[in-house]
Amino acid sequence: TFTNGQVMIGAGDFTFYVKTGYLIEEGKITSPIKDVNIIGNGPKVLADIKMVGNDFAMDTGGWTCGKRGQGVPVGLGMPTVKVGKITIGGTSKTKKSGETIDFANGEVPA
Repeated sequence: TFTNGQVMIGAGDFTFYVKTGYLIEEGKITSPIKDVNIIGNGPKVLADIKMVGNDFAMDTGGWTCGKRGQGVPVGLGMPTVKVGKITIGGTSKTKKSGETIDFANGEVPA
């Protein structure tokens, strides 16, 4: 589940806090993750999508984006995606090929 993010619109850079998610390695869910940050550049990450799952879902929670006390209701939904490179946890270490993080599902598998 995403929360607390920022986007620099002109540059396309973003940072998001991931409350819950999980790793997918070699097509299988392997490890739950929580409390990590993802950092990247929107256009570069979108251009580097390698695979898209068939598990699209909309978050049913109430989301708001805003600044200076002004809020706008927003929706959030996406399928599982595999990207080639993304910064995880504030380091520049690239995840090895085949590792994917599912940010769409708010539930951590058992």
